[in-house]
Amino acid sequence: FVFPTCHFETVKRVVADNKDISEIKPAIGKLVNVKELFLPNNNIDRLPLEILKLPINCKMNYSNNPIWIEFSWENKNLKIFPEFLKQFSKLRSISLNSNKISNIPTFISTLTLLEELHARNNSINGLPAGITELTKLMLLDVTNNPVERSLTLQAINNNAVGLRILNMMNHSLEYLDVSFGKFDAHDVENIICFPQLKYLNVSYNQVESLRPIGCNVNLRTLDVSNNPTIDVNEEIFQSFQNIPTIHLENLQDPNFHWI
Repeated sequence: FVFPTCHFETVKRVVADNKDISEIKPAIGKLVNVKELFLPNNNIDRLPLEILKLPINCKMNYSNNPIWIEFSWENKNLKIFPEFLKQFSKLRSISLNSNKISNIPTFISTLTLLEELHARNNSINGLPAGITELTKLMLLDVTNNPVERSLTLQAINNNAVGLRILNMMNHSLEYLDVSFGKFDAHDVENIICFPQLKYLNVSYNQVESLRPIGCNVNLRTLDVSNNPTIDVNEEIFQSFQNIPTIHLENLQDPNFHWI
């Protein structure tokens, strides 16, 4: 793929469909006024960092290129999740290990085919609730990020995907707030058993019963208040006896009164 040798700033559109292109050169960053990159049906499997210099509203079409399915920028000193990836609608794998990224953007929920998100060794301190809309996501690696220990993920609607994501982090989470969601009693019984978990807030979810837990509970604080709980098995307090702080206010079991 040969770039012009001058007047880069005049280029508004690049069209190179089915040209057997395998690499984009760093010179792409000189196209400071380009509005569209139309490069489908090639063999492009990586992009240079200089592509970040293009206008934020530049339209990109890399369909039927390897990069359209699997994107990798590892150890690139990135501080921000690449915004242009919102256009990569067919992505199945994103690998951004060993950067300095602090947030995963909300547009991640639009990448509906995403199966793997590799983001270990960053500075990520949270996950957007929309990540639970990624029904095909089977691997989330946030090892060595603050979020692997402390996560607030409120108001999620897909409890099945939400629980799958939490189970990917079950051996590292110490603080977890999933209030105002759709988790039921079975989900909560699973979460309570996370071995490192010390704080759990599942208030305002869909927990209809509280039953004895079949694991060692290491929690120090548990909030199950304001759930539509109509059945509280009093044997559950044997499971909870070592939890210093428990919130069970405003449940709906008429025979249970929490003081």
